[in-house]
Amino acid sequence: MKTMINFKTKLSFVLIIAFFMCILLNSTIKIFAQPQIAYTAVAQHFSAPVNITNAADGSGRLFIVEQGGLVKISRKGTILDKPFIDLTTIVSYKNFKGLWAIAFAPDYIKNRTFFVLYDDSKRNATIVARYKASKTNPDSADMKSGVTLLALPERGGLGDMHFGKDGDLYISLDDGSFDTSTTNSSQNLGSYFGKILRIDVNVPTPPYYRIPPTNPYINKPNALPEIFAYGIRNAWRWSFDRLTNNMWLADVGGEQWEELNVQTPQQFGGYNYGWPCYEANVSFISSDCNNTSKYVFPAFSYPHDSSFGGQTIIGGYVYRGNSYPALRGYYICSDEVTNNAWKILPSGTGGLNVYLQSNVPPGIVSYGEDENGELYAVSYDGHLYNIGLAGDTIVSTSTQYNAIDVKSGETKIYPTLVTNNTLTVDMAAGFKNFSLYNASGSKVFSRQLSEVSESIRVMLPALAPGIYFVHLSGTHFYQQKIYITK
Repeated sequence: MKTMINFKTKLSFVLIIAFFMCILLNSTIKIFAQPQIAYTAVAQHFSAPVNITNAADGSGRLFIVEQGGLVKISRKGTILDKPFIDLTTIVSYKNFKGLWAIAFAPDYIKNRTFFVLYDDSKRNATIVARYKASKTNPDSADMKSGVTLLALPERGGLGDMHFGKDGDLYISLDDGSFDTSTTNSSQNLGSYFGKILRIDVNVPTPPYYRIPPTNPYINKPNALPEIFAYGIRNAWRWSFDRLTNNMWLADVGGEQWEELNVQTPQQFGGYNYGWPCYEANVSFISSDCNNTSKYVFPAFSYPHDSSFGGQTIIGGYVYRGNSYPALRGYYICSDEVTNNAWKILPSGTGGLNVYLQSNVPPGIVSYGEDENGELYAVSYDGHLYNIGLAGDTIVSTSTQYNAIDVKSGETKIYPTLVTNNTLTVDMAAGFKNFSLYNASGSKVFSRQLSEVSESIRVMLPALAPGIYFVHLSGTHFYQQKIYITK
C-alpha cells in the first residue's frame, strides 16, 4: 500500500524556528511497565483482506473485506461459505486498486443499509455505493438494491469510510501519488482526492446524499462542498474512538515519514494536514505553500530509516472492550513493513505517551472492532487476528510528544534550539548509542555511550542549519527533534 516519491525542498528558516519553538520544545521520555499486546490467529485463508468491521445489529458478526471484491462473514470464528456481497465482476483488482471498505448505517437494524468504497473496472472510477441486505437472508446483500452516490474519475482509490456520531458518513480518499510523481490534489479544493469528505446519506432519491450544512467549504467559491478536511496523502486506515468520537487519522507518507493526527470533534472541521507541502513536520514540496500556521501537524510521526519506525503506518483503534481492562483507552496501530506496533495514550497535558512494541505478525494491513469494542486485525497473507494481552507487562519506551511538564528523573536533551553545536543529554536510563539524523533521514553524526544513567555534553560537528533528529538507542529508545541554527 506504499508509494514513494523523490523531491528535495528547503524550509523557511524563520518559519521553522517559530514553528518548532511552539510545538517541539519539552519532549520528554519515561520508561514504564506496559501491557504486552498479543495477536492470536482466529481464522485464515482469506484472499488479500483489507478491512474489518461489524454491523452493530446484535448478530455478533464480523465482516471482512477482500481487496478482490468479496465481503465475507465471520460468525463466532466460523467463516460462512457464501460471501455477504460479491462485487468481483465490477471491482478493479490490481496493485493499488480494489474494494477498500464497507460501512454499515447507524440504523442498519431498521433499514439494512450499508455502503462500499471501491475502484470500478467498467467505469474507471472510484465509487461510493449504497446497498441493502436481503429481507429474507441477513447474511446476504440484495444485489439489485445498489445505487451510486459518488463516481469520481479515477485518480486515487485507496480510502476508508466510517460513520461519525453525527450520523454522517466520512470518507477518506488518497491523493493518487505514486512512486515517481506527486499529485497536487491534496491542496486543491476542487478535487475530491487527498481529502476527507463528509456527506449525509439519509436521502432516498438521487444523488442519494446531501451536504451537511456545517461542512466548512460549503460556501467557498471553487471548493467542493463535500470536503471536510484536506492535505492528506493516503489515510486509508483510520478510525473514530467510539467513546469520545476523536478521530485518529493515520496517514501513509511518501519519502521519509509516517504520521498520526488526532483531532477532537470540536477541532476537526476544515483542517489542512499539510501534504505535500509537509511530510509530517518536514518541508516536502514548498512551492505554492502557506505560512505554517495554516497547517495541522501530526501528534506522532516516525521515520522510514529506523528499526524503531517503519515504512507504512496502519491506523488502528482505541480499545474500548471489556475483555482486557489493562488495554482500555490505548490506541493501537502498527507498521506493515517493520512489524512494529505502538500503544498510545493521551498524556493529559496535550501530548501523547507512545509505547513501542516490536513483535507484531507480518503484513498487518487493517484493524477493526466487533460490537463490544474488542479489536481484530488482518494480515495481507490472509490471517484474522484477535488482539488481546500476552499476560505479563513489559518495559516499553514512552516518548511524550508536545508535553508541557518536564519532571526530574526523566531523559532530557537540551537545548532543542541549538546555537553553539553543543547538546546536554540527561539520561535517566542507559543507552548504547547517540545518533543524529538530518531531515532526509541520513545519519550525520554518532558516538557510543556508556549505558549508565548520567548527564553528558555532546559536541556536534559543524552542520547546516535545519531540522535534526537525535536517537538514543540500546535496551531502550528515545527520539527528539532539534533545530540547529548555526
